[in-house]
Amino acid sequence: ANMWVRTLLRRAQGVRLVARASQGCAIKMARSLGAFGSLLTACYLVEHQRISSRNAHCKADAKDEANIRKAIQICDKLYDEGQHSKIKDFLESQLECECMAVPEILWRFARACYDVADKTKDISKAEKKKLMDFSFAMISKALITGDDNFAVHKWYGIVLNKMSEFQGTKERILSSFVVRDHWLRAEQLNPKDPTTSSLLGEWCYAVAGLSSITRAAAATFMASPPKATVEEALGHFLAAERKQPGFWSKNRLSLARCLVDLRRHEEAREWLEKIRQTPPRNAEDE
Repeated sequence: ANMWVRTLLRRAQGVRLVARASQGCAIKMARSLGAFGSLLTACYLVEHQRISSRNAHCKADAKDEANIRKAIQICDKLYDEGQHSKIKDFLESQLECECMAVPEILWRFARACYDVADKTKDISKAEKKKLMDFSFAMISKALITGDDNFAVHKWYGIVLNKMSEFQGTKERILSSFVVRDHWLRAEQLNPKDPTTSSLLGEWCYAVAGLSSITRAAAATFMASPPKATVEEALGHFLAAERKQPGFWSKNRLSLARCLVDLRRHEEAREWLEKIRQTPPRNAEDE
């Protein structure tokens, strides 16, 4: 008897899944299942009514973008306050309505999951990976309809870059090209954004610092391993600073680091002094 119950439940689940597509198709599938046809048809009708009711509500919301704008305002305010967990919880509830699943909401949700994973103390590696996986799922969904959104590309690169920490050397090197390309696309879409320039600087600096062993390993599975120089990294950091001076202490620190590597010590000291004189804007600056 238990076997038949399990079979019925599996088949009922299949009917619920196709309920979104076509009423006629779903009922036809249910009736084709033999003795359980009538019961499965009933399962479908209940599920169809539930989905139809929810979609009607979503369509009503979609006609008025006020809810989306309000949600974005709330998120941005919480972000300025460093309330990443609250953003995650808030957007999780908002996304119960499919009409809220627009790129501007999804990339903020991905950012919130990333921040919770990256900034929460005493988080396990397993939980961190789980949050990063979910963040990547959200930013990937945002990219489907948000290919022209610079923030989507920027955060796609950020999340993918972080996820490479859980991968092997080969996967990290291969994904690095994807990361770079999304940041280049973000810069193309919004040339005024300083953060993207800084991220490209970090990419160049990391590639410039690859060990000879890593480079040799990369040459075994790709014709053209990633290449970059400290000078290129410095150029990106300086570009970011020109776009918005003092926007991020980390950018100035990275800039000074490049100058030290290039033995331009006096210039490096000048940038470090600017950091010292600038009041911290957030916990990261401190």
